[in-house]
Amino acid sequence: MKLQNDVQKQIFKRKSQFFNEARYWRNKGLPIALQQLLTNENIDFKKVIVFDYEQNYPGCSTDFGKLVTENGVFYSFDADFNADRTKIIEVYEFNDITNQFKINGREKGIGKTDGFLIMEILVALNEG
Repeated sequence: MKLQNDVQKQIFKRKSQFFNEARYWRNKGLPIALQQLLTNENIDFKKVIVFDYEQNYPGCSTDFGKLVTENGVFYSFDADFNADRTKIIEVYEFNDITNQFKINGREKGIGKTDGFLIMEILVALNEG
């Protein structure tokens, strides 16, 4: 029973982290340059959720992270934007990484996978 409680706590913690970041970017709005990048890729930026998003991380490009589209396609991106994030300077990576995510509600030892939790959040935010 203790293991089950620990797994539930870990699921809650992981889901809260993903949800808080996704909700933050939904409320704030994605930077204009990232919106343009997604538009260039024929992705509706109003329906994506962003996670593991970093800006101005020392020694890296200005912006990089991951996102999932309303169709459940996961992408990683890595780009340099100008200082106020209104223009794309250079895109280094925009890759489909869907195969790196398991969408499983019952994975032995962890319960729900990160992919499953992210998809739950995507559906909840796009319905609300």
